Amino acid sequence: MKPFYRDCFPPFLQPGERLIIASDYCHNAALPFVPAGLRTPRTPSPLEQRVRGALGTLWAR
Repeated sequence: MKPFYRDCFPPFLQPGERLIIASDYCHNAALPFVPAGLRTPRTPSPLEQRVRGALGTLWAR
């Protein structure tokens, strides 16, 4: 384990937990991304909701 990891994780551990291993993360291009149907839908921003609402009333005319 890199010494840097020993110093940065302890503040995030709960009492009684210990860090066993930490490693660098990089995306593996051989693995597929999560399909859109399985992702958690994002909540639209207030601006997006207003724009969609306004467009919805324009299309209904």
